[in-house]
Amino acid sequence: MNTLNNFKNWKTLFSSNKNTTNNTTKQEGVVVHFYVPLKMATQNLCINPNCFLIDNYEGEKVELLKGENIATAPQFTAVPAQTAYQFTLHFSALPAQCTGFDILEDVATESGLFIPHVKRNASDIYHIHLQ
Repeated sequence: MNTLNNFKNWKTLFSSNKNTTNNTTKQEGVVVHFYVPLKMATQNLCINPNCFLIDNYEGEKVELLKGENIATAPQFTAVPAQTAYQFTLHFSALPAQCTGFDILEDVATESGLFIPHVKRNASDIYHIHLQ
């Protein structure tokens, strides 16, 4: 089965949305939009509930709150062949001093989603294009 976990190559584009925030407290939350490219075969996508943002400053784990337009493992979302797909993950707030983070799907196999060194922006809204 081809799952989201099989995406090892990635490219990131960051939102230019601006948001004024108080740098001494945590933000409201983090939103990450994922874009999945066209594939020749049907894809079965899911996200494991053990998906976190890892603060690169202190190593703090920020939990996944919910996913939109994607199933939570062990369920799958079937994406027909030749169809581009988009889903969104919502996370708790990052610490105020955080300037970058990793996205980690903590699963027992080597196939978990891992996107290192995402630079934090003022809006805490991100766009990740999987390849």
